[in-house]
Amino acid sequence: MAKARIVVIGSGIAGLSTAAAASENFEITVVEAEIQGGYHSSGRSATIFQKNFETGLISRMSVISENFFLNPANGYEQVAAPLHRLLVAKSEEKHLLDAYLTRWSDSLPWLRVISNQEIAERFPILNNDYAHAILDDDCLNLDIHNLLDGHRRKIRTNGGVVLNNYRLTDIQMQGREWQLRFANGELLTADIVVNAAGAWADQIAELAGVQKIGIQPKRRTALLIDPNQDSRNWSTIYKLTNDLYIKPEGSLLMVSPMDEHDSPPTDAQPEMMDVAITVERFEELTTMSVERPTRTWAGLRSFVSDRNPVIGYGNPERNFFWVAAFGGSGILTSPCYSEVAAKLLQDRTVPEHWNIDLHELSPERLQND
Repeated sequence: MAKARIVVIGSGIAGLSTAAAASENFEITVVEAEIQGGYHSSGRSATIFQKNFETGLISRMSVISENFFLNPANGYEQVAAPLHRLLVAKSEEKHLLDAYLTRWSDSLPWLRVISNQEIAERFPILNNDYAHAILDDDCLNLDIHNLLDGHRRKIRTNGGVVLNNYRLTDIQMQGREWQLRFANGELLTADIVVNAAGAWADQIAELAGVQKIGIQPKRRTALLIDPNQDSRNWSTIYKLTNDLYIKPEGSLLMVSPMDEHDSPPTDAQPEMMDVAITVERFEELTTMSVERPTRTWAGLRSFVSDRNPVIGYGNPERNFFWVAAFGGSGILTSPCYSEVAAKLLQDRTVPEHWNIDLHELSPERLQND
């Protein structure tokens, strides 16, 4: 019996992980508008795996995903390395540390408050005003390139294809199949379209005549700073005020103000003011002065109103499927949600012990508002 044909729109982490998970049971074609996949969001991420996140659903999905990162399937290279995270606060902010422990200690029992000496050993340039810190030593640094490459290999091993530089211009139902036309003149047909277009997901839905879900892309700023010393073994730093993190990247430090600015779907670029704010916060947090960053960039993180992802069929005909709105969690939860998507594409249920309420993911929760 011939497999149903799926065209996945978008080859970032959402599109490739879903395509890989579904590739044994469907004929898969992944199309990407850019000359390479993961250009707008996946490739601009900090790629930190942690088990606590802003919604309970995302936290549960990250826990389910951990085993894949630690024990990747055949065909995947190593995709994770240990990462230690310090959450720091000034004396006048200690109530934030106490509140964090109250919220997360039961589910993350390894969290511990560390001494000033250990803080200095783990991040030597931290300003002494930041005298309080929690250590979370059960995080991972994810290798997004190995992860995406592994998904591509699995798709191709199972007979699928990944096509770059395929910018969609039109999508219509003709009889019982979708016809997708592209700027390069190509035409593809499919039984099911999977919308994994990130910040452009609502635009794809509009092209297809499917009700939108209210995607809002938000720009986040990042930059690299040279600490002029070996920082490869330093811990990652998060301010408990949630307005800065610093992550060692090779010999440099990746710094972000954790900002969110509404943006249209676009090739995001950093604003000079946001870069200046980031440098100012970095200098306040550390003992360093920064003449100029080594590099600056911005990426888009896309949300819907309740900040949970959107996964599921989005039309009565059940041939338009959403995998979108992951905010900053698209990489760290991808092993879980790609399996959820693969099961829902086949109208199968997810394991009960995963404790995932599918209504929390369904596009219907947004389309019926």
